[in-house]
This record gives sequence, C-alpha cells and structure tokens, in this order.
Amino acid sequence: MPRPASLRPAAGLRAVTTLDELRKLHQKKHREQQSAFLVEGEHLVLELQKAAERDPRLRASELYVSQEHAGWRAPFPVHVVGARQMAQL
Repeated sequence: MPRPASLRPAAGLRAVTTLDELRKLHQKKHREQQSAFLVEGEHLVLELQKAAERDPRLRASELYVSQEHAGWRAPFPVHVVGARQMAQL
C-alpha cells in the first residue's frame, strides 16, 4: 500500500511543485537548497500534523497522497497523485 508523503517548505520560499523536485528531496543537498524535507509514512505524517498544531511554521506543509488516501484530513493542502507517481517518489 503506498504511504502518504508530506513536504514542508520553509516560510517565504516557493513550494516544491513537481514530482521531480519532490524526488530530489531524498538527497541532503536538495533538502538544504529547497529548505524543505520529505516525510513518508502514515505515522510520521500524523506526527507532523500534531507538531503543526504547536508550531505555526509547520502549517506551511503540503501533503501528497495516493488515491486511496484522498480523503485524508489535514490542516494543510492535500494533493492526490497517481499510484505510479507515488511509487516513483
């Protein structure tokens, strides 16, 4: 089952918008360049949501999910991507 993935852009920076940019976040140099990170897995996404309640900077997060998680409730935007695209992340 594909897992939800979430991304947090730093305040004031543009959001990572392409799947290729998301994929690059697996490498430290790209995370530092984008001032963003990738969180994968249901448990870590839930932890990010809890942390966003306490830290307003984390509310700039965006959630990328497969179709089976399309109804995921989050305090930040949810983007649905195809299963094939999710597998490439």
